[in-house]
Amino acid sequence: MNSVSRQEESSTKLEGLAQAFNLFNTKNLQAQFGSGRVGNSLSPVFGTIVSARPNLQGELALRVTW
Repeated sequence: MNSVSRQEESSTKLEGLAQAFNLFNTKNLQAQFGSGRVGNSLSPVFGTIVSARPNLQGELALRVTW
């Protein structure tokens, strides 16, 4: 049986994180059954995809541990 006791210092740690999505700026069309498809058969754009998702997205985050 091992007995391990840990004493950790009380310190504050700050971490930063940056993420980028769709870095090469490719077109992300809405899914076939999503809101980007025209389903009204009387519409002149019936069956075509008329919208896309955002091109470039980024995210910044900070994590504080104490």
